[in-house]
Amino acid sequence: MTGFVAGTLVHTERGLVPIQEIKVGDRVLSRSENNEEEMVYKSVLNISSSLDSIIFQLCYYNIKNPMSDLQAQILYLAGGNLIWVVKDEDGNIIDKWLPVENIIGGSQVVLNNGDLAEVDGIQEVLRTNNKNVGDIFDILNDRPEILVDFSHDKLEYYYIEHLFRTNESYRYEYHSDIEHNFSDKISMMVGNYNIKVVKEYFDFFEVRTCPQPYTRSVYNLEVEDHHTYFVGHDGIWVHC
Repeated sequence: MTGFVAGTLVHTERGLVPIQEIKVGDRVLSRSENNEEEMVYKSVLNISSSLDSIIFQLCYYNIKNPMSDLQAQILYLAGGNLIWVVKDEDGNIIDKWLPVENIIGGSQVVLNNGDLAEVDGIQEVLRTNNKNVGDIFDILNDRPEILVDFSHDKLEYYYIEHLFRTNESYRYEYHSDIEHNFSDKISMMVGNYNIKVVKEYFDFFEVRTCPQPYTRSVYNLEVEDHHTYFVGHDGIWVHC
């Protein structure tokens, strides 16, 4: 089943609301693919959820912002979710719905204000020893890149690649100066870290020769008329 993890923001008549808090009858921002300029609020007719969906990470940024202001945004969603793609990775206009796992980095999607966002990449979230935590693996640099905490119906992600090193045998270690007095090394991290989550990740980290996909409950909305809504802080246009 398609859907988004708890904590994903939905654009509604009363502002940004986590998807798990949306109720039947709430009005969400929507538009028709036949009239993309008309933005309207439509009622939620039904809310569905499913367990154990394989989760993907969609990383994107608004291309209208100056280079110095480029800031990646991230969505976590199940495979099969349809996203409106304006241009493919070669810059060709295609204007059609594509499943998230079929979108290639460099493609452009549309935001609720009409701006375009460029997809930086789509990756599968991997399972860790903590059922509430997944990670993203940087294949190029052969090490974990992002740690994702899905616990307590919130969504927090941390960049951790700089905390790892790989020795000549390609076995992972975290820096020795972080191993001791870990809580005193906040300045070495990026973002607002939950130290407990990050430390537990390192304490139980092991090299996975056959990494498994991370699964999580997801939520989806049935929206009247246009069957579309907008998710994420910047508002990516998605199909129910």
